[in-house]
Amino acid sequence: MKTNFYNYKIDVIPKKIIILLSTQRSGSTMICRDFKNTNVLGKPDEYFISLIKKVEKSGFSILDQEREEIGIEINERLLKSSTSNGVISFKLMSSYLHLLGQILSSQLINSKPKQELLRYQYQDTINSFFQAISNNNIYYVRIYRKDKIKQAISRLIASHTGIYHKEGKDSDNLKVISKGEKRDFKLENDYSYKRMKKIINSIIKEEQELDLFIARNKIKPMVITYENVVNNQNYLKDVAKFIELNSPIIALIKERKTVKLSNEINEEIYKKFMLDGGWNARDKYSSFKQKIKHYLKLWLRK
Repeated sequence: MKTNFYNYKIDVIPKKIIILLSTQRSGSTMICRDFKNTNVLGKPDEYFISLIKKVEKSGFSILDQEREEIGIEINERLLKSSTSNGVISFKLMSSYLHLLGQILSSQLINSKPKQELLRYQYQDTINSFFQAISNNNIYYVRIYRKDKIKQAISRLIASHTGIYHKEGKDSDNLKVISKGEKRDFKLENDYSYKRMKKIINSIIKEEQELDLFIARNKIKPMVITYENVVNNQNYLKDVAKFIELNSPIIALIKERKTVKLSNEINEEIYKKFMLDGGWNARDKYSSFKQKIKHYLKLWLRK
């Protein structure tokens, strides 16, 4: 049975859909690999990135024949993210929720949204889309990292070194997953208190986007906290229970190959940042809660 969503014909009808909501350097890659290794929790990844870049490049001006091509690409990504038991899973980052929503809205695509309220309307299309194709069998998982300073340090180092992940059991023969040119991180040259605060504030803003999306769509996600699962894979049993999966999952949990990148440099940056003044989380979270209330009021008036 096919599903029509706006101008898209969706051929892939999943039994269940898991949406992992995250921000960068929160442990989401590790968690996605844990999901994939079970072979029953879908194959989560950022499958929509290339499609978003393609539409952005076109200036959000989509012709009718291009809509058909996008529909084909959406079906391909649904297939790619699926395990044999009919479970589909995706990882979505807050930074591009509105862009993906704009693509899924199809006929609404004409320009990049500038008004924040319009951005949120586009975001909500994501929830409507996945509900429509899964007959409401949709489950949200929120990946969260408590220590924003360490998350910011991870972003800072990755942006300089170009190294985002390492995999393998042999420490002398690790597979390096990188972007761009690889460089060494030098504390005296590459650390900046101002830059660190900017990265932390960016993370908080991204978290705001996710909280607003969850609140407006009345989503009750399962929350996976990085610090609680970094050395423990038993949480996968809770995921299976959360999505009402009947398959036994204990025997399916495999040893991780992802290697933690944190080292002495991370500790040095942490100490220096705290000596330079650190970061006051209370003020940022207070203003962000007010922002959520403001936009929810605007939304309920419509």
